[in-house]
Parts: sequence; C-alpha cells; structure tokens
Amino acid sequence: MKSRAAVAFAAGEPLQVVGDWRFYIRAGSTSAPAPHGLIAALFGREPRSNIIHQVPITPAVLVPGGVEFFVSICLMNTGIAIARDAFINAYLRSPSTNSLIELQPDDSGQWQQTMNWGMQFSAIAHDGVKIPPGGRLHPMHMHVVLRPPFREQFRITGQVGAANSVTLPFELQCSAEDLDVAWAHIENLAGRPQKDQERELSRFVYRVLGREIPASLR
Repeated sequence: MKSRAAVAFAAGEPLQVVGDWRFYIRAGSTSAPAPHGLIAALFGREPRSNIIHQVPITPAVLVPGGVEFFVSICLMNTGIAIARDAFINAYLRSPSTNSLIELQPDDSGQWQQTMNWGMQFSAIAHDGVKIPPGGRLHPMHMHVVLRPPFREQFRITGQVGAANSVTLPFELQCSAEDLDVAWAHIENLAGRPQKDQERELSRFVYRVLGREIPASLR
C-alpha cells in the first residue's frame, strides 16, 4: 500500500513530512512533493542553471599522411533555471608540427568570440541568448588533422559556465604514447572494407578525445 502525506494549509511556509523528510505542497485537494526550485525559492535561494560540456563525436576520414575530423564542444544546461551569459574558455595543444587544430568562427550570431594565436579560445553568449533547462548550444568548433610523429599530447582544457551557474573545468586529452597506439590501428586501413575503415576511424576519434568507446564500436 502506498504511503500518503497529508499536508495542511500554511501561509507560504514549506512543510516537511517526518519519515521521508520530503517537502510537500497542496495541489488542489491533494498533496504532492514540492519541486526543488519552489523549495529553494521559499527558503530565499534563487534557482540556478548548471552548465556542463558535451562533445558530439563526428566521423573521421583519411587524408594524405593523417586523419581529419571535426570537434564541437556543446554547452548543456542540466539545471532548473534558464542560463544567461553562458561562456567557454579553452586552451589547445597540438601533438605534432605536422598536425592542425583550427578554430572555426561562429556564424550563428549567438556568440562573442576571442581567439589568440590559434591556441586560446573564449566565447560568451550575446545578450538575449539563453539556454533553457535541458537545452544545448554549440559555441566552439574545430577542424582537426592529426599526423605523426606525435611528440606531445593532444590536449584541450578549459572551463564552462554561466552567470547563474558554477564554473566547471573540462579536459580532452590523449598522451603521445596513446596517440601512437591509436595510430597503429588505422595506419594500414587502405584497402580494407569501407565498414571496417569507418569503425576504426570512429574508434580513433574516441581515443584521441579521451572518451570511452561505445559498445557498438567494440
């Protein structure tokens, strides 16, 4: 039998039920658990957004002497309030002098971007650009071509956040040794079936970005 909480009328005060220690509100003639945002407001705390980063994985292709792919960093609002003034700061490191990490300018009109020496990037959303709870925006796009020999790690580090969100760090990285291992899986792909090539190239991108390879590619 389901337990029920009976909540009396109260003048703007949150009521906590002894036992499960949840707060309940009156909803017509019944009682229901109070949303977190409402409880926060009743205690004088403003609901907050929560900006995290995501990295959609795109297919890679073979180019002379290397591998080419594109990387986007997405900002997602996992909080309960609308995010304003969302931002990202990023620092890039190329693993070899033969490789290319090229920042691409934004053409959506949503971001004010700053790029320094091709290895430092910053973007903040223009006034009026908001990310609703569960929403996503893409402030950062990169064109990447990796070619051995790999002398340094591939690394992208930075922070993401918003005016009403905590600032969180992120890191995408692969050591020079792990790059060599990843490269060994694809350097002799020519002549293999197209399906095998696509699978190994997708696995290569996951390895380079330090992401777990999904079961569908194992």
